[in-house]
Amino acid sequence: MVQVWLLDQSYGKPNMTLEITVAVSSRHYDEVKCYVEKAHTTENIEVVAVEDIKHSGQILQQLSSKISNDFVVLPCDFITDIDPETLINVHRNNQGGGNALVSGIYYRNNLEAIDKKSLVADYIVHTPDNKSSDPVLLDVYNKEEISGKKALEVRMSMLWRFPYSVVSNKILRASIFFCSHKVLSLLTPDSEDNTRINAQNKNIDKVVRDIARRSWRHRQPLETVAMNIIPATNDLSEPTTFIRVNTISAYLEANRYMMRLQAKKLGPQHNQPAVKGQAAIGADSTLGERTTVSERTSIKRTIIGHDCKIGKKCRITGCVILDGVVIEDDVVLENCVIGKGCNIQSKARLVSCNVEGGYKVAQGFQAKNETLQNLTMESLLDGDSEGESIHGTDALVSSEDEDDDRSDGQSQWEVSEGDDVDSDDDGLFDRS
Repeated sequence: MVQVWLLDQSYGKPNMTLEITVAVSSRHYDEVKCYVEKAHTTENIEVVAVEDIKHSGQILQQLSSKISNDFVVLPCDFITDIDPETLINVHRNNQGGGNALVSGIYYRNNLEAIDKKSLVADYIVHTPDNKSSDPVLLDVYNKEEISGKKALEVRMSMLWRFPYSVVSNKILRASIFFCSHKVLSLLTPDSEDNTRINAQNKNIDKVVRDIARRSWRHRQPLETVAMNIIPATNDLSEPTTFIRVNTISAYLEANRYMMRLQAKKLGPQHNQPAVKGQAAIGADSTLGERTTVSERTSIKRTIIGHDCKIGKKCRITGCVILDGVVIEDDVVLENCVIGKGCNIQSKARLVSCNVEGGYKVAQGFQAKNETLQNLTMESLLDGDSEGESIHGTDALVSSEDEDDDRSDGQSQWEVSEGDDVDSDDDGLFDRS
């Protein structure tokens, strides 16, 4: 799911207006459409179903007819406490004093609770970051591909134009891009214009990567991609928060963050749903409808879905529990994600575990840092593909990136202005 915000000429000003398009797959269209209608927002939000398109770059190309001004592309899986106007002003400044066609938002993880191993940080090549100007994105290399080759291959033509390039694998992509309207014209195929970008089978991050490569691959310098790295603290020296909810660890931390905000807003005296006996439910926790909690159970920093049943003398801390879960007596859960319809029998103890929906945890079972899944004949027969899905979408994305980069080596790397130019000649040697 991807969002496109259309900005009018007053963007960044108090009276600015936004037109928001949310692109979703057909099977999620009704659910998202219903949610948007119930939200009663004052913004103009249009929900669009996209058919048979899996890549956000193609989605942007499909929506181009709806876009008449500068626009913003955002994912739907992040939370932040940064004022949107601050980010919009960054794009305004880059357009006013620079040559940036796109302003990308990047961040460094400053949350210790998020598992560092789960963060997918590509190798990003950029110009030095200094106080006078934002760095310029030059190229992006997939982490898995670099690990496999055990080497980072960079183009000499890039180094010739940007000799002080920096390579970093500590910067994470927010996948938020403020784009000039000219970007859309670059996505329109034209065999006679070798500065165009091919958006087929590419997500928006790859499209922006290709625009960044475009800035140094031609004889004449072209527009750049500005990198705007979210600072660790705001103007009040308070830590800033930015979380991409694209891993289970980040999903847990995002829920905890929202619960902390709820606790501050409601205060310690806020009323919880009626429970049996003397169950203790913290202000930083929330319970869904028709969920019951038995006596002498303690719940802290936890979100529990609808129609759940929690037994006696349970201790649940820092968890996300989805709908229809049954937890029997004397169960201890810490930092766990429990899928829909699970049954956790008495005296079980799970720490930092992820439990698949419908899984039955045996009585007295104990586990730490485990993923508990249902074993089926289908999963056994499709072991390889199931293994990819277990590890999330990153494995699938990496193979796609590798194929894409390989195709670039045969086509887009050869792009250069002038038919008489050798595609491998970086201009460093006299070949006459």
